[in-house]
Amino acid sequence: MNPLSITAAAVSLAGVVAKTTIAITDFIRTTRSARQDFISTSRHLGELSSTLDLLSGDNTDRLSESVQSRIQSVLKSCESILGDINTALSNYKDGTGPVRWALAGKTEVEALNKQLEIHLRILNLAVDVTTL
Repeated sequence: MNPLSITAAAVSLAGVVAKTTIAITDFIRTTRSARQDFISTSRHLGELSSTLDLLSGDNTDRLSESVQSRIQSVLKSCESILGDINTALSNYKDGTGPVRWALAGKTEVEALNKQLEIHLRILNLAVDVTTL
C-alpha cells in the first residue's frame, strides 16, 4: 500500500473536519441551546485536525501494509461519521429544529461523537506507532 494514500485520505478528511466545524458553528447560531452539546465534539474535531497533520507526514511508510490499510479504514470511517453529523445538523435546521434537537438530535449526535472519539483514539495510537 502506498503511504501517499494515507496522506491523501488525511487531507480529504481534514477538509471534512473544516466543513463540520463550520456546520456546527452555524447550527449553534440558530440553536443556542445546543452550544453545550457540541463542546466535546468541537474538542474532538480540533484534536482530529492535529492528528491528521501528524499522520499526513512521511512516517507512515515504515508501517506494514496491514497497519496502513487499517489506518485508511479508520480515516474513511471518520469521514462517514462526520458526514452523519453534518446530515443530522441539516435535519434540525428548520423552524422546529430546536425542539426536535432537544428531543432526538442531541442523542443522535452524542452517539456519533462517541464513535468519533473511539476512532480518534485509534488514530492517535497510529501516530504514536509512527513516531517510535
